[in-house]
Amino acid sequence: KSLIKLIVMSQTYQQSSDPPGPPPVADPSNRLLWKANRKRLTWEQTRDAIIHATGELDMTTSGPSFSLNKVWIPRRSAFSYINRLDIPTLLRTFDSPSPNASIGARSQTTVPQQALWFFNNPFLMEASTRIESRPEFAATVDEALRIDNLYLLLFSRKPNVSESAAIRTFLSDPDTTFQDLVHVLLMSNNFMFVN
Repeated sequence: KSLIKLIVMSQTYQQSSDPPGPPPVADPSNRLLWKANRKRLTWEQTRDAIIHATGELDMTTSGPSFSLNKVWIPRRSAFSYINRLDIPTLLRTFDSPSPNASIGARSQTTVPQQALWFFNNPFLMEASTRIESRPEFAATVDEALRIDNLYLLLFSRKPNVSESAAIRTFLSDPDTTFQDLVHVLLMSNNFMFVN
């Protein structure tokens, strides 16, 4: 525990992946860790983060497993059921390792099927609806405050000036709703990567 505390409290561990300035000429690939490397969330971590954003993540550590084919089960992804003979396409799309073999490192690919899942899956539609119905959004009339609250919930920061302008333009379309904005932000790299 003392070693973990030393690592977590170190300046190297706490630094941001956004560089403080131009990359040093001596170490442009960040071998010496002058900044943090961006980390992409696995599909299971992303799913749990989405459910956490709704405020409904079930942290129960016991109980039966669940099928990933169900639209809305707020349990952590670690408790999902996987049939070794019939691995869901969803898991193969998001680089989940085969449960039939020992794999030392998980591959990370970016393929169109992943974006299509985020764009069309009923799970994301349901999550967007549930996030929009949270009290800090449903009870707030001021659009700027709703957007600030949404950014604080999803990214732990407020939107910058250019993001606010882009969001106002996005929401100015009469066919666009706040739920559409939630859906777009859940699909963004800001949500799926840890800085």
